[in-house]
Amino acid sequence: MSPTDSRDQPWLGARFIALVVLAAGVELWINHHLGLSWETPWVALAFAALSGAVVTAAWLLEESGKTELAEKLRTPLGRLLNRSLLAWLWGVAVVYALFVSSLLVIPESGASGRATLRSVEGKFLGAYELKDGVARFVVFTSPFGRPYRLTVPGFLEEAVVVYPMIGLKLRPEHDLQRSPSVLFRPSPEGVRALRGQGTFTVVLDGGTGETPVILPHKEHVGSFLLGRAQPIPQANVGVWRLELEGAGASPAMIAQMVLAWSRVQVLQPLRPLAPDMTLVAEIRTPVGVVVSRARVPVGREQLTDIVLADVSRAGE
Repeated sequence: MSPTDSRDQPWLGARFIALVVLAAGVELWINHHLGLSWETPWVALAFAALSGAVVTAAWLLEESGKTELAEKLRTPLGRLLNRSLLAWLWGVAVVYALFVSSLLVIPESGASGRATLRSVEGKFLGAYELKDGVARFVVFTSPFGRPYRLTVPGFLEEAVVVYPMIGLKLRPEHDLQRSPSVLFRPSPEGVRALRGQGTFTVVLDGGTGETPVILPHKEHVGSFLLGRAQPIPQANVGVWRLELEGAGASPAMIAQMVLAWSRVQVLQPLRPLAPDMTLVAEIRTPVGVVVSRARVPVGREQLTDIVLADVSRAGE
């Protein structure tokens, strides 16, 4: 059928509308999933403006001019609004929208670290620095959604499902569960070892060997906060004093230890902390002798406060 066939004319208006809707939908999809935003879907607006210009010209022109304008527009419009071409464009757009989507992570102000996305099998799919703003992952999905594993610093790893069309937007502080943190306070013997260039280490006790949780740390005499940075509740300081008094420490020793424990060094673990982990923290002298140790099962509390015990007092 020729583009100018009279039998095709009644459908040109409907096809024109279908093309405008398709253009607007594609622009909105690009805006939503790729972040390439415009205040207005310009392609659709251009089509609407063209349509308005044609209607206005037809209203202003004489009958002979209208006929001439119609003849000039009929052929290019007929080709542009060809049923096969429109069907092909709509088909490609629908298939693409059903199988490509996005996951958007919107961090709180001042967040840092890397948001990481993996498949459910653990395959690395990408990472973005949160300090650069939002983290946008363009992913493959299906009409029924596809699951992924998302890791955001300071939060527990979460299994999320990304659906087509709408995608998924997450605000970690509202939609994810914060990962627990552990405050390790050195014993008096541990404080002396740290002053003498001792080393603080934490490993994961998994029953099949020890996996480092942090790199060996030195040159800090005080407590260590492993995980998300957060203020230490004042109530904890009161409990510290009671612990020391119960152990028979002198007022001078209590003041020295509370002052040391109040100097907190935040350490980011090599892997996010999660409930049911068991951590083993040790303080070693420069020659490698363990003088202080604690074994801590990680729970679901936001902050676990533990003091390392002197090895000699533990009978080791």
